Amino acid sequence: MYGDCSLAATLSYGAVLEPYLHPKPGGVTPYASEGGKSFGDFVLHATLSSRLLAWACLKAWKNGPIGVIASVKERYLREVVPRFKGNIAYGTFMLMAPLAVAIALSKSSEPEELVTTARDTIYCCTGRRESLLHYKILRRLSPSHLGRYRGELPDVASGGERDIPPYPLLLKLNSWDMVHRELAKGYPITLEAYRHSLNRVKEGRSVEEALLEALLKVLAEHGDTLIFQKYGGRAFKMAREEARVAFHVSERWGVRHAITWLERLWRGREWNPGAALDIVAVASGLLLITISRDASS
Repeated sequence: MYGDCSLAATLSYGAVLEPYLHPKPGGVTPYASEGGKSFGDFVLHATLSSRLLAWACLKAWKNGPIGVIASVKERYLREVVPRFKGNIAYGTFMLMAPLAVAIALSKSSEPEELVTTARDTIYCCTGRRESLLHYKILRRLSPSHLGRYRGELPDVASGGERDIPPYPLLLKLNSWDMVHRELAKGYPITLEAYRHSLNRVKEGRSVEEALLEALLKVLAEHGDTLIFQKYGGRAFKMAREEARVAFHVSERWGVRHAITWLERLWRGREWNPGAALDIVAVASGLLLITISRDASS
């Protein structure tokens, strides 16, 4: 399957599958909106993004990886951003774009190889152009917590560009955030979620239940940095502890019972684990790639 860019479309289906998951602790589902964002918004975003990811894969397959991530961000800025008010799932797109390039370059469709190639592509083939486009996108998506940088990185709202670093350094400097850290370190949490869900599917569980349990595991072990940004460290710690309780409940009483309990707590507080959901969306795409590959073999 080396260079099989149909897999980029399969990967993108994870961005549709994630909002379909229900019930879910915060976030958008077919039956629940969040922060003015609807299920339809996420489906439209995933549809538009799917075309761009397939295009990025083909471009990398024909011409190599240099400049592809910048080019696909330019198209995202031009074709996707104007369709929405605010940030719908840019974090998911950030994570999927390097993987789409990796699909074109990798000799295997195994997720472990794809994430390694994606990480290598970021470090070898991106620079300041990708960072400048990243800032432009986030300014257009404002308000978005994803671009509220502090310390060595200029805040997106500042409007300044002089101190914006090359993309790999930008990711490292903001690696306290889960999405940036995944890109900087080779998708470690994404792989955890993928492997957990794959094991559950092999045990006979439904894909939906497997991914919901993977989400609980991510929240229990890593928390959610969007909750930290919006509500502070105390809320972050409380959310992680409640997720740990829910994960233990799921092992005894089932994942739907645990998720329903956590959903009642978090939706009432307006807690949305958006960073963890971005990661689970990508893990969903990797799971779909594996399922489709195994079904055709």
